[in-house]
Amino acid sequence: MNKSKKKKSMMALLTLPMLIGNVVCAGSGNYPQADLQEGGVWYELNIGTFCDSDGDGIGDFKGAEEKLSYLAELGVTGIWVQPINESNASPYSTIDYYGLNPNYGTMQELKSFLSSAKEKGIRVIMDFVINHCAYNNPWFESALEGPVLEDGSKNKYFDWFNFVPKTANFVDKTALEIQEERNAYEKKHGNLNGWTEQYPMTGGTYSGDNANGRFESVWWTTDQLKDDSPYFKKEFDYTWIDIFQDNVPDFNFDNPEVRQEFIDCANFWLDLGFDGFRLDAARHIFGDYLSNIYSDEIFTKNMEFWQEFSEGVYAEHPDAYLIAEVWDKDASHMIPFITGGYLDSLYNFNLGSKILMAAKKESTAYQYIEGEDPLTDKASTDLNLVEDLKAYYAACNTASDGNFIDCPFLSNHDQQRVMAQLEGNKDHARTAASLLATMPGNIFMYFQEELGASETQSSDGPIKMPWTADMAVENLSVEDAEAGKNPLFTYYKEIMNLKKNCDVLRNGDIDIYETEDQGIVSFIRMTKSESVLVLVNLTGEIKELDLTPSETYGEFTQILFQSTDDQQSNLNKNHVTINPYSLLVLE
Repeated sequence: MNKSKKKKSMMALLTLPMLIGNVVCAGSGNYPQADLQEGGVWYELNIGTFCDSDGDGIGDFKGAEEKLSYLAELGVTGIWVQPINESNASPYSTIDYYGLNPNYGTMQELKSFLSSAKEKGIRVIMDFVINHCAYNNPWFESALEGPVLEDGSKNKYFDWFNFVPKTANFVDKTALEIQEERNAYEKKHGNLNGWTEQYPMTGGTYSGDNANGRFESVWWTTDQLKDDSPYFKKEFDYTWIDIFQDNVPDFNFDNPEVRQEFIDCANFWLDLGFDGFRLDAARHIFGDYLSNIYSDEIFTKNMEFWQEFSEGVYAEHPDAYLIAEVWDKDASHMIPFITGGYLDSLYNFNLGSKILMAAKKESTAYQYIEGEDPLTDKASTDLNLVEDLKAYYAACNTASDGNFIDCPFLSNHDQQRVMAQLEGNKDHARTAASLLATMPGNIFMYFQEELGASETQSSDGPIKMPWTADMAVENLSVEDAEAGKNPLFTYYKEIMNLKKNCDVLRNGDIDIYETEDQGIVSFIRMTKSESVLVLVNLTGEIKELDLTPSETYGEFTQILFQSTDDQQSNLNKNHVTINPYSLLVLE
């Protein structure tokens, strides 16, 4: 795995003019301690709802290709496309891992989209869903023939999934309790002779419909699916694991054939022209039960798989970009995924939560609520947004040998949109966007976020990208936005291009700058030779600050960036005035 070669080529692809107007993007200096992250601006989209080129009501590759100029002008340097494989209603329910959703177009049209994106300096990664497949995936349908085929030969696909006889010893214990009992038995007896295998009755994903508030069973049978496929009408003496309880059976990654199949599949799509993958449900490859997902045994197996996967991918595609979805806020559960450079990036769920909380409350003040996941130290009275991030980056860079790239975001397809979380407050959306755009790494936005959309579903199904005024949803459309009728869109375009074109904001590290005002978020961004001071006013009040020169970075004496609609913010010697809900970048 040639990581140094990988970093060099990624930088070459992302290199763009380092000027905004005629202003160089930072003050000069010497900061050898800076840990750089090759960053950019990424955009998550669903091909089927993005742009329809042929009028059939479904988005397609040709439509996405036609709108690449829109994305480039928005400042986008990378695209994450949600699953494009043939699937059931949910794109995360894969029927054919080597085929396309026929509604999206042909392989040739996909190649054309990917090629055109590269011409515009835009990388494209594909959502890769390998923990589970659709119930009507041919591999699973073959597995339902049972362990032995009619001709007496072994059915290899039976071992691709996690089948257990219906008559197995199901007990009312957690998987962790069973695992601990099993280990204790083996330690006592020196082997597992005489041990009766146990299986947890519960332990899958949480269901809001479950009155007991317990985790549902992970086990499914053909009885539950007998109306969905002829395969399920047969008598079948086994049950199988489906942790997400959505007709999506989990693969058995203890089987080396399964592991190799997905390495081969990844290389197939990279050969086709994709630049990498967003790795769905990365912590669940061996995490079939939530109770033991972070036990040493299961966690080690997960890490060993991702090492094997990344080595198999990097051997053929050293420049591939691999991002893990690890939906967790505990850094100790996340950092192992990038240890040794196995994977490049992690989505930063904790940072997004902090940004949205600060924007909504107009303050970084924090008080831990018992029972909730803590966003910082439980005893803290501040979100410690920069302090915690700096510590997290230090740990990540040590673990990854300096190759880690963060992926901050505000929302994605699994969450409420930003505007919904902020209850429609456009000022708060503006400050959240300001913080996102000035964070290190590859920042991600979810399509329509730039318009201020708050809904994802309508009575007609998923909301499509409203390109024209007659397609407007919530009175929002791209046509009106580009005509100057949407101030939030204008601002997004401004700050995303700032992130894209300013080296210190795109690739730089982050450091602390104290202001002692919880209505202001302040921090330094720096490369090894440049630094800027970022100031974000979270409040509806004009803020006045007297800046203290930094021992490391010196004084910041001029404004590098203020938005075109901000006429009040100014810098007079060391005295700063910041307009409500505004961003200033000083050099």
